[in-house]
Amino acid sequence: MTEPLTHQIVDPLALTSTERARFTDELYRAHDRIFAGVDRATFAAYVVDSPAARTRIQVFRSGEQIVGYAAFHAFESTAGGRPALVLRAEVGLLPEYRRGTRMGWFLARECIHCILRSPGRSVYGLSCATNPATYRTLAKHTDQVWPHWQQPTPDDVQQLMTELAEQFQLRSVDDDRPGVYHVGWQTRQSEDEALGWKNCQHPASRLYIDRNPDYAEGQGLLVLVPLTRLGLVRTCMRLIETKLRRRFGLRRRLGLTPAMTPMQQLENG
Repeated sequence: MTEPLTHQIVDPLALTSTERARFTDELYRAHDRIFAGVDRATFAAYVVDSPAARTRIQVFRSGEQIVGYAAFHAFESTAGGRPALVLRAEVGLLPEYRRGTRMGWFLARECIHCILRSPGRSVYGLSCATNPATYRTLAKHTDQVWPHWQQPTPDDVQQLMTELAEQFQLRSVDDDRPGVYHVGWQTRQSEDEALGWKNCQHPASRLYIDRNPDYAEGQGLLVLVPLTRLGLVRTCMRLIETKLRRRFGLRRRLGLTPAMTPMQQLENG
């Protein structure tokens, strides 16, 4: 029987060098149980010692043992020649703990914090999702994700995604597979899990698998999420709905937002 989860939020910059090294060792041991393909040095540079303007890491423990984490980073950037804020995250939980965490609330709260302190800037969530669950979660809880299963990505949005991929030095897998990049993080999953994703007909899962069938090899699908204040309020409402449905055992709806044009996004945000 698993012990109840506890969680804490860590600011790596508030730790001494000795504390940070100890924290990184402990966090990496948990990470290595969830993902393959990443050594400690790469993990530390990407997650704990990120060059982002703001980093916060939510750590989940069962007893004294770390069983998962959510790392949030805010990067000061440019998009289309204008100041922008790009928000990124790395998330990992052992399978038995992947329900009932407060991870979604932590990430939403950090996004709200950054938006409120960045007036006049465009704010984007950027993920290079190495498993279908990440893309499906974003599709379920946010106003808009690109790419989208209902319509092609607009040219200006595609150009922005390419620009941001270059800024973050992402390496394309193949010119014939736009939007798919080398990441290296390989989610440890059973054959049954892999087969379940492969055969899933959920539209968000289907788009991900069709575009990135080799995700198990550490390849990621680039996902852009335009973020607004009102959009994050709606995200919080969707998180509440998800929690209530789980608590009361209610049947899930499809729960996916339709594709919006850039003009519709402005009108809704």
